[in-house]
Amino acid sequence: MDAVSCLKHSRIEQLLREKRTKDTLSKILEEDDFLYELTRRNRALIGFLSTGSVISQLVDIVVSQVPYGNPVDIKNTKLASEVLLSDNRVIQESIFEDLLSLDDDCLSSDDEDYAEHDEDRNVRRLWEFVVEKGYGNQHKLSYAAQIICKLLRTKKIKTLKFMLKQKDVVNNILANVENDQVVNILLELSSIEHYSVDIPTWLDSQNLVESLVEMLHPKNQEEVHEQGAQVLVDMLDVISTRRTTEGHIGTSLKSYKIIEKLVSYMLDLHEENSSSSFKNGVNFLIKLIHVSCNSKLSNNDSLGSDLCPLALSITKRLDSILEILNYPRPDDVSVRTTHGQHIPLGFERLRACEILSAVFECSTLPGLEEQIPSTALLNLLNEEGLLKDRQWLGSFGKLIRDAYIQKGVLACCVDLFFRYPWNNILHTVVYNMIDGILTLPLDSNVNMKVFEHFFITINFPQRVLAAYNSNKEAGPVRLGYMGHLIAMVKTIIELVDSNNEQLGPLIKEYIDNREWNAFVATEVGITLEANNTVSTEYIDSRNPSINNLVAFLYENSLETTEISTVHYPASFSPSNSVTDFSTLLESVEVHAE
Repeated sequence: MDAVSCLKHSRIEQLLREKRTKDTLSKILEEDDFLYELTRRNRALIGFLSTGSVISQLVDIVVSQVPYGNPVDIKNTKLASEVLLSDNRVIQESIFEDLLSLDDDCLSSDDEDYAEHDEDRNVRRLWEFVVEKGYGNQHKLSYAAQIICKLLRTKKIKTLKFMLKQKDVVNNILANVENDQVVNILLELSSIEHYSVDIPTWLDSQNLVESLVEMLHPKNQEEVHEQGAQVLVDMLDVISTRRTTEGHIGTSLKSYKIIEKLVSYMLDLHEENSSSSFKNGVNFLIKLIHVSCNSKLSNNDSLGSDLCPLALSITKRLDSILEILNYPRPDDVSVRTTHGQHIPLGFERLRACEILSAVFECSTLPGLEEQIPSTALLNLLNEEGLLKDRQWLGSFGKLIRDAYIQKGVLACCVDLFFRYPWNNILHTVVYNMIDGILTLPLDSNVNMKVFEHFFITINFPQRVLAAYNSNKEAGPVRLGYMGHLIAMVKTIIELVDSNNEQLGPLIKEYIDNREWNAFVATEVGITLEANNTVSTEYIDSRNPSINNLVAFLYENSLETTEISTVHYPASFSPSNSVTDFSTLLESVEVHAE
């Protein structure tokens, strides 16, 4: 240790040897090497900092009402928080010490107010600051919330005992939802699994999920929608890490009652801020699908069964989502781009395509594909006008796909795909949906109906050829959707080759002509030849050949916009198992161009 360090070290030691007063702490905090000595666990310093009066002084600094921006207060608040957030067991224990049991030698005559019999006193002051007094000072508010989170980890039982006695915990936290550290208290509570009281159930009893969903009401402002959706997403992240059951919070997040309320808010298209509610609500729904599909608690046969409420709520409102796609907001306002004057796709329409694509893919999950709709569910679907033809009632998943055909969802999304040739994010979203169509098993009438709709009604091969001709006319720069089209055409070729007897008569006239063969020979053939050089690191279990092809196209800059989409597990292929779903509604109230 150099001479300067020795001098500083001796200065702290000297202060600690002197008669201790209420000013001793402030003098020690002024020393430049205070944090260094704290980190190296200076025994004399730790002993001083862990006494009851000093702990209370440190809390005083954090919760004191000092004008925002005071430089001395900013520095001292940081240092005091560093002490209270330290991993030192003695300090953490001392925060809850009964002050009457401490050595009174450390107290001056002015410190009598500290010597009260209340081991919750320090955490109470921090909590009161978070929920009542800290609104005007986000800097101090964040530190106070961090300390409470730390106590929930290091002194869980004592801190929970305190928290369970407080009123309106959820509402008080959500009142400060704009502060991430305050929200972390809520997430920390949600992560607690082993305690004498079921914490997730307790939080649910305080209407946590309902309160978060209310934040997405279309009457609220956009920043409130963003905050509510982000907390919901964060809650899902916390729940997804659990090794045991999810508790009532997880059940509420996926319940029909909650999902129905959320989707109704999202699609209340006449409210001024409904667009923001919709976009942020989709963020949560996409996350819910992702978490459900990757749940470690689900077996393959039931994968996706907890998404029935979500799929139902979206499917029964397909008309409203199509209204968003067909009538963009603001109304048809064109903008000048590098490719001329265009009506932009807009983030709202992109989000609409994302949720439609995700629900369509979910329809093939075992938990949806193999579920026989209950009487209650059938009645509800009938009321919504979704049951046009009862022969498709082999499963809820097939019913969803039939509804997509009836409402023209697939046709609308394909139209947007070709209308925006440079929006690669949109292309990826629609590509996922079409890939889901092309990989359906040909084992049911409804799936054959989907193929017929795709190849004949939508006339996808002809749309591909029209795009191919547009690309030739565009000059040396390839249109942005060509990479995705080539990948889809490759899948069509493989599909027809492997199911020639079933699909050949249906689509032969659409793909057996000179123009189609020329496209396959030039565009697809050249790409496939180049694709042979792609490393196997791109392969995944869902569709190796397509993933290789698309990876090659992106790697070679044929698509230039960053891709953002939901990735689903390899277990998306249908299962032959059947799980009774008769209590669905009874058991649970579920960069734009």
